Amino acid sequence: SVFLFDREGRLLLQRRALGKYHSPGVWSNTCCGHPYPGEAPFAAAARRTFEELGIAPTLLAEAGTVRYNHPDPLSGLVEQEYNHLFVGLAPSELAPD
Repeated sequence: SVFLFDREGRLLLQRRALGKYHSPGVWSNTCCGHPYPGEAPFAAAARRTFEELGIAPTLLAEAGTVRYNHPDPLSGLVEQEYNHLFVGLAPSELAPD
């Protein structure tokens, strides 16, 4: 999971697509994804940030790991994750919609 902040310290969030099977329409972290086999978590975080947002974060650093279970009351599914957390700065040219 990537959490990007702007220079004023505001967190950039994304809203999950309504077509997602788990937690559709829920506000979430800046971006996330799963590493490819053999891909380092840091490389996966940078790759997913570019794939989802078209930007390269600056000062991206690993902030730790967390394990969680997230139930979705609408679908009844439970997401079980082991998550690497990354924080960084969003580029100044970012224009969220």
